[in-house]
Amino acid sequence: MGITIERSKLSVSAFGNPKKVLGMDGDTARYLIGTIIGTADGIKLKKSQDTAGNAIVHEAITGNFEGIPADKWEVDEEVDGVKTKVQIDGVRSGILYLPSGIHERLSSALKGDDVQPIKFAIECYSIKARNAAGYTYDVKAIMDAAASDPLAEMRKALAGKLKVLQIAAPKATKAA
Repeated sequence: MGITIERSKLSVSAFGNPKKVLGMDGDTARYLIGTIIGTADGIKLKKSQDTAGNAIVHEAITGNFEGIPADKWEVDEEVDGVKTKVQIDGVRSGILYLPSGIHERLSSALKGDDVQPIKFAIECYSIKARNAAGYTYDVKAIMDAAASDPLAEMRKALAGKLKVLQIAAPKATKAA
């Protein structure tokens, strides 16, 4: 059993290495980085500058968050004058940054006058991609976060009323 550490902010790369997918076989490799659980309750804007001096606004999600790594890692700690390895079981923070595209879905649900806290749990993966980094992120919800899904009410209202064209899968053919 290890410890959970506190950080000033939490991002997927703060508790796992997304680049591990690059060493995996196959173009469709998928690496589980870990799980993020939390309660999101607001948005905080942070201003900074890029190297050219241009103003940049970063949008952080506020609340209570914990990143649980799939691969446990260790840090050197000194306990009673003795150096020892301590396993890190999680990383906690009150500020969260998710990968682009995923971040905006959660943050948009936190904007408005009558915002309710959103509890969520997601598994975070890196997958191979044809971009400069060689990977991108993918997430899988492991706990229903209905409050963050603006289409949930519409799906419920339209249940059984939509006509969806279903196309049969092609039949397998034998190679000659």
